[in-house]
This record gives sequence, C-alpha cells and structure tokens, in this order.
Amino acid sequence: MSVTLNEARDALQYVDWSSLHRVAEGTKFAVVIDGEPVTATVVQAVKQNDESHDRDIFVTVEISGQYFQKQGYASVGSHCYGDYEDSWYDLREVRAREKIVTVYEPV
Repeated sequence: MSVTLNEARDALQYVDWSSLHRVAEGTKFAVVIDGEPVTATVVQAVKQNDESHDRDIFVTVEISGQYFQKQGYASVGSHCYGDYEDSWYDLREVRAREKIVTVYEPV
C-alpha cells in the first residue's frame, strides 16, 4: 500500500505529537487510511537544545514502509526554565538514509 502525503496528513491529524515525542522508539499506534486501520510506528524522536535552552524537535513515523516526519520547536514556557511549550510545523515525507559517523571519545 502506497500512502500519499495527504493521506498521511489525514491519518495523523489528531495525533498528539507532543505526547508521541515522549514515547519510546518502536512504539506502535493505529491510524486509519481509506477506512482501514493501519499500524504506524515511531522510528525516531529527537530533541536538540540550542544555546537559549529552546529545542528543535522531530518525530518520524513509519506507515506501510514509508516515513513521515513532524518537525517542531519547543520553547521554555517561563523565564525560570519551566515546562516546554511545543509548536509543530507541517508534516512532510522523508526517506531513511544511513550515514557513517565517526565520533572521538576520551580514552
């Protein structure tokens, strides 16, 4: 089954992305596409802090072998580093690409 971006948007429109961002990778949940239940899987949830303690956030889900990503931004809700308030952008289709990354660590 091939899933269009519009079908994925419709299927994921009521997902609580902030909650989904906090679940473990590999978490499965159900969505409905063309009236049929389909399993979606969280394959990646990322948060990257910047210098002002705000965050770029991403959640990538797999549906029928295709990947869709929601990107957002989380800012501190108060001046005393309180709870983060998430804002989410539009959904986009992405594809997996493996990279080799070399990291140097202390001996």
